[in-house]
Amino acid sequence: METISRKAKAGLAMCAGSAFLAGLFAIGLPLSKTATANIEEDSSVSRFTVEVYLDGRTYRQVNVDPKEPPNTFEKGDLSHIEGVLYPKGTLQPGKSDPAPDARTIGTFRYRGVNTVRLQDYLDALGGDSNAPRVQAFMTETYGFPDDDSEIITEGAWPNANRAVHRAVIGGTGRFAGVVGEAYEENIGENTRDHNCNLRVTFKLRRVGWGRH
Repeated sequence: METISRKAKAGLAMCAGSAFLAGLFAIGLPLSKTATANIEEDSSVSRFTVEVYLDGRTYRQVNVDPKEPPNTFEKGDLSHIEGVLYPKGTLQPGKSDPAPDARTIGTFRYRGVNTVRLQDYLDALGGDSNAPRVQAFMTETYGFPDDDSEIITEGAWPNANRAVHRAVIGGTGRFAGVVGEAYEENIGENTRDHNCNLRVTFKLRRVGWGRH
């Protein structure tokens, strides 16, 4: 299969540490303030922001139509990609890459199905206000820092220059029992292979386990 970096040459860009983890939870979710510059906490809810840098070398696509031309995507195509998580402020709107010494805080994966075609993405990228807000329906995982602890989200995935609210459906490890919402912004593209950069703000609370 082709990687997304080859697709990017034709205009396609699918735009999806222990120190961090050590402070991640104390109430239900005590977060290290070194992870992001945007944390607000009360007795039941924690908010924090991460940024996602997608790695086009990991991109894979399964076409719903076997006769579909290369270097494109259509409604119903399945896709998967991986990426790296950074603290808020690492990536800038528009074309942006992390600094060489930028600190990574985790890993990212998505898999799902496209709900638009390539032209809808290109229209959004070009600033067309009528372009669809949603590009795909995706499952995402955010791993901190070695995938032993993950946040799992479901729902709409934002088209270029768009933002969506996604459901946090649970987690593992230190995030076991969490629910909430993720506000996901498609803030631009990297310059390496033209994949999307994302900024994701979580609003989480821990559900009581109860007794059986």
